[in-house]
Amino acid sequence: MHAGSGIRQDHDQRYPSENLYAIFLVALAATPYSGSYWLLIGLSVLVVADVARAGRPLHVSRSIVAVLAWWALSVTWSVAPSLTVRNGLLIGLVTVATSVMTSVLGLAGSLRALMMAFRLVLTVSWALYLGWPSVGRTLGAYQGGTFEGLFIQRNVAAFVCVISAITFACAAVAKLPGVRPSRSYGWTIVSVVTLLATASGTGLAVLLAVGGTLALLLISSRAESARRRRFFVLCAITPVVGLALWLPYNLGVVSKLFGRDETLTGRSVIWAVVESAVTRSPLEGYGYGALWTPGVSLTERLWAQGGFNFYHAHSAYWDYLLQTGIIGLLLITGMLVIAVWRSCRLMISGGGVAAAWPLSIVVCLLIYAVDEQSFASHFGWVLAVMALTISSRWTSFGVAEQAIDLPGCGPSVSSKSPYR
Repeated sequence: MHAGSGIRQDHDQRYPSENLYAIFLVALAATPYSGSYWLLIGLSVLVVADVARAGRPLHVSRSIVAVLAWWALSVTWSVAPSLTVRNGLLIGLVTVATSVMTSVLGLAGSLRALMMAFRLVLTVSWALYLGWPSVGRTLGAYQGGTFEGLFIQRNVAAFVCVISAITFACAAVAKLPGVRPSRSYGWTIVSVVTLLATASGTGLAVLLAVGGTLALLLISSRAESARRRRFFVLCAITPVVGLALWLPYNLGVVSKLFGRDETLTGRSVIWAVVESAVTRSPLEGYGYGALWTPGVSLTERLWAQGGFNFYHAHSAYWDYLLQTGIIGLLLITGMLVIAVWRSCRLMISGGGVAAAWPLSIVVCLLIYAVDEQSFASHFGWVLAVMALTISSRWTSFGVAEQAIDLPGCGPSVSSKSPYR
């Protein structure tokens, strides 16, 4: 057992490449960009092939398969079937690649790859910010000069910075194998400084909220009895649940605190337009990945009603409601609730500090989703898949989630996994 981790490690002789996984995650974090579709397709195939070449079975959670199946089914009523097929193929390959690689590398290996990706992303972004301002900084009157780095927009950069800070902090405190705590603390500081440079009020608010949750989870990991650990986990989760229920009805109050206008910089206009479309097709939506592209009749209609072009709903909940309906949103949130439940059980049963990562990530995604893309973006969705896979497969009570084994890839991963 590695000191401080509270999780046993059994070393297998062959593992797929963490470096390849890191490159895959970098390509995801920076989306969208020119050529990203085919690059991600290619990298997903390489990741799956790397796992198969190492002789490891390919595991995908049943709850993830249920979400993907609904998205695939939506092609039958999609307003743009070709887009649903195109985007569904991409997200399907990306999801399988993420799930199988995370299953094989385990928590420590997956986090090492993720931190490698964050180091590269932050380094390149700061180089662009300082050396190529026309690319690395926000142009225009609104928030001009703020940090963008290699991302399409500063809010995307802020989201990545929040996830990066959580990941480095968890890895440092947990003293994961192959991770130097002092280095991870340093990158935690870099992530926070970068977040401040984006001037994102949403990102800062989410980091503060998740930071409080993470602090309580770290205290819980050091409690000697299961009863005390249960108490601290409840103290960490209960305020977050209350905040998630309170936020949607009090966004105006939050907006004033961060100096935004009454429309939440246009968000309320977008939500009103999206809501009107959702009411016309509430259960099934209009097709996964079928919107936010010029030429799609529904998208053009939404843009005309809003008075300007917008390329997502500025809320993961509204975006999934519009694309996949109530059924699709329930499947996704159900998947995230499963991850929260299993992460809590892992914390309470003595999973150690490392168990705080999947729980903190899901909490972050759920809060962030109120007024940003969060888990509706490719990178956010991948983080949700990673959190669910880790919380499901590496549990201290040794019960692995049922899996779908892909044809020709051997039997399911046993419950004797690298971390348990």
